[in-house]
Amino acid sequence: AIEDRVREPKQSWREVLLSLKSHGMNAPKLAIGDGAMGFCAAMDEVYPEARQHRCWQHKTMNVLNCLPKLFQPKAKAATHNIWQAENKVDAEKAFKLCIATYEPKSPKAALCLQKDWIELMAFCVQSLEANDIPKVLRPRIHQWFAHAWAEARSIQI
Repeated sequence: AIEDRVREPKQSWREVLLSLKSHGMNAPKLAIGDGAMGFCAAMDEVYPEARQHRCWQHKTMNVLNCLPKLFQPKAKAATHNIWQAENKVDAEKAFKLCIATYEPKSPKAALCLQKDWIELMAFCVQSLEANDIPKVLRPRIHQWFAHAWAEARSIQI
């Protein structure tokens, strides 16, 4: 949906979602967002049955912004190891290793990664448990969402 609205408030997102619902859109199984409170609150209201997932692209950028440039390449790889894990147990191990590695260097980066952990894992857990999406496709799907988001943000309305 492309709407000319104020960017983040709940009411703007609520109107967009209600419009989609009135046009026949069923509740999505998974709603992927950047953690904007307006979107999350509107999704909870309009489609309470939808699981919410935080975008790993946004989370990775936020974590890297909390670290000195020297640590960023390895930290980026460490966050990718989480969402690219073969199963939930491996994802949790990669998460704990990432926290243990970077918390002493930057507690702020560790807190950033820990925030929204359940929502961050919603896509991974859903796809890993149901085997809906092969591991080889997961990075491509995330890249597609990141690309689509970048294009959507570049549209001048």
